[in-house]
Amino acid sequence: MRIDDDARLWITVLTPPLAWAAHLQTSYSLAPQACAWGSRSLLLVVSLVLLVATVFSSVLALRLWRERPPLIAHGAAGAPEEIEPAALSRARFMAAFGFASGCLFGLVIVGQTIPMFFLRLCD
Repeated sequence: MRIDDDARLWITVLTPPLAWAAHLQTSYSLAPQACAWGSRSLLLVVSLVLLVATVFSSVLALRLWRERPPLIAHGAAGAPEEIEPAALSRARFMAAFGFASGCLFGLVIVGQTIPMFFLRLCD
């Protein structure tokens, strides 16, 4: 079963913020369990899995952006609808936005993971 391009575009737009929200929620909810175990490995596994999901989404968005033909107006006022369909412009924007948000939220997940290495586990 192949997912159509519109669904893949929405996946690339929605996956990074949802991965960040899941990372934030699971990190807070698993912190007492990690403290009880005396190991932060579970927190690091969650961070790694969600970071991989974000990176995968960014790579997919970049691939979808490159598959689209370049815009005719090149960021100017725009070309007429007959020459440059709005669906193409929208698809290129969603792919570029998916890539940018994937990079941003990937950095946020990394930023939230860094304190796990420097702070004591049960503080």
